[in-house]
This record gives sequence, C-alpha cells and structure tokens, in this order.
Amino acid sequence: MTTKLSETLGIRFDRSHYFVVCMGWEPSLSLSGQDPEHRSVMQLMGDVPLPELSAHAYGVELPHPNQLALIVGFDAVTGHEARLQALMESIVDALRAMVAEHADLSPTMGAGTRYSYPEQLNQSYIEASTAFEASMLHGQGTTTFFNKLSDTRDSSFWVPKDVLLKLVQSLKQGSYDVAVQMVSTALNNLKIEKPAVPLLRCICFDILNTMLKTASELGIHHVVNEIPRVTSFDSLEDLEKKLTSLAAEICAQVEAMSETEENSLMDQITAFIDENFTDYTLSLGTISAKYSISSSYFSRSFKEKMGINFSQYIWQKRMDEVIRQLLHTNDPLKDIIIRVGYLDTPNFIRKFKKEQGCTPGQYRKMHSQNGASVSSDDEDEDWVG
Repeated sequence: MTTKLSETLGIRFDRSHYFVVCMGWEPSLSLSGQDPEHRSVMQLMGDVPLPELSAHAYGVELPHPNQLALIVGFDAVTGHEARLQALMESIVDALRAMVAEHADLSPTMGAGTRYSYPEQLNQSYIEASTAFEASMLHGQGTTTFFNKLSDTRDSSFWVPKDVLLKLVQSLKQGSYDVAVQMVSTALNNLKIEKPAVPLLRCICFDILNTMLKTASELGIHHVVNEIPRVTSFDSLEDLEKKLTSLAAEICAQVEAMSETEENSLMDQITAFIDENFTDYTLSLGTISAKYSISSSYFSRSFKEKMGINFSQYIWQKRMDEVIRQLLHTNDPLKDIIIRVGYLDTPNFIRKFKKEQGCTPGQYRKMHSQNGASVSSDDEDEDWVG
C-alpha cells in the first residue's frame, strides 16, 4: 500500500508518526450542477507542508465527490500521551483553518489513531472513517478523534464502544484483517474481565448483533442463517473462530458487491460516453457531476476498466467517427470535425496527421471507397500542417 501511495501520489514516508483524517463538507452547487468549492479544496489539500508543526499532509480524493482523506505524517519525540494528542489536534485545527480561510467552508472531520509505521495507515483510515461518521451525527463542522469515542462508552457493557464502531466500519469496507483484530480485541477484554456466564452470553450476543445488523444494512441478509452455528459455542476461543468466520464471509461479500457495483457503474458511464462522445462539453467534470463521484475516482476506475484514460478514449471515438465520415460522406472536413465534438479544427488536423501520417483530406483521397469528392476546405487544410 505504502509503495503504491508513494509512487502515485509522491508521498514521502519519512516521519516518526502517521495518522489519517477524513474530511467532508456540504456541496455548494452552481447552476451547472458542479460544486465550485470541490476543486479548490482538492488543490489546496493535495500537498500541505506544516513546518511549524513538523508535519506534512497529503490529500487523497474519495469516491464521494465532497469528501477526501488526508494522510498526515509528523515528527515528535515519543513522550507524554497528552502532548502527542495535543500536537495531533493542532495539526487537525491547522488543516481546518486552511480550508475555512481559502474555501470558506466548515468541514466535518474525523481523525484516526496515530501509528509509528506507514503500513498501519489502513488501520488509521478505518478509524478516521468511524470518527467521521460520528462527527456527521454531531452536525456539520464538528471534529471527532477516534481515540475519544471510547469516552462515551456505556459502562453496562464490557466491550468498549470504539471497538464495536471500528468493527462496524471494517466490515463496511470489507477490511477482513481489521475486523478480525477487533473481534479479537473485544474477546480479549472479556477474557481479562471474566464476567459471569449469563452476562458473558449477553455481551457475545451484542457483538454478534452488531455484525449481523451491519450485514443487514449492507444488504447481506443470508448471514442470519449463521446464528445457530455461531451461538452454539463452548468457549471464548470457539466463539472467536466462529465470529472470525462470519467476518470473513461478510467482508468477502462486501468486496464482491463493491467490485460488481463499480463494474456496473463503469458500464453505465462507458455506455453514456459512447452515446454522447460528440458533445463538446463532455469532460471528466461533467461526467463526475452526473454520476456523483469524484473526478480522480472516475479517472482511475475508467482507466483500470478500459486500459486507456478518459481523454484518450474520447479522442479515439471521435477519430474513428471522423474517419468513418471521411470515407462514406462528401461532407466538408470542418463540418465533420465540429460534428464529432472537436471545435479546434487546426489542432485536430495536426493531431490527425501526427497519428495517421497524412492530413484528413489526403486520407480521404487515398482510402475513400465511394469516390467521395474533395471539398475546398480539404484542399486548403495543408496550411495547418
């Protein structure tokens, strides 16, 4: 993961501590249906040096168009917990102030736990997502730190609230490793506390109910059939195996559903592009706004599916259509180029010549199968070569 982030985003993992912040804001839609603040925030938060705090933050767009994650690295001498927490809070406050000053927004924020190794960023991201959801419940513009969620723990239960919340978030994201860790953490607490058997069964049912409720919210309803098997445990070790197995099934379903949904969405978008590629307003921004996804997410997913990026795909569609019309119509070249959505005729001719080795007019002369005549603008196109 860290290698991929370093290569694609240029992130340097040379700090002593790392954590993730999730940030979101209410969209301020323009008449075009696009959020005018979104690109401003992404440009602002893409690469944020904070030298006064010995920190550096890197913004990563999330699938939701008005949310982003910030990977934060900072240097601090490991010491008193309160000092490290205070430094994290100062960093988050500085990031919030930057957005408020430059984009006039009051973002909702959730911060994960800090870790000493970048390989643990997935943990912090899930915690930040959990804290972000809690912040959303408190209202726009609030900040929640994951490590403070346990402060609201219900003392009538032995499993800390933050553990259950992180378990829920890990299942929602299909993160099996983290889900297993949370199950283990929850049961380890019980092994230490050693509650009476009746209370133990109630608490175990609380963990199971948390997992089943999450699965139901995700549309994974068949796992309720696992209740008899999971609840017939002979020891905490046996229960842990069964809950781990249940977590594996839920996470596998989430991954499969996520892949299916992404493929379905990309199929819809590709079909839309194929029908509307001649529209000169077609762009990453207009498609992202139409399907309520972030531009970077769409760009990345489209390239993974099609093997080429969005602009290359549009160019090839328009190029193929120009060639088709050159060969099968007598229409003037300029009309054809404009008709396929390309307004800059000279630039199109230059690109065509670079790719085909000849101008569109020359191509028509050499390849036309219906004896199409050469129009005057075809003859005059050499001036842009």
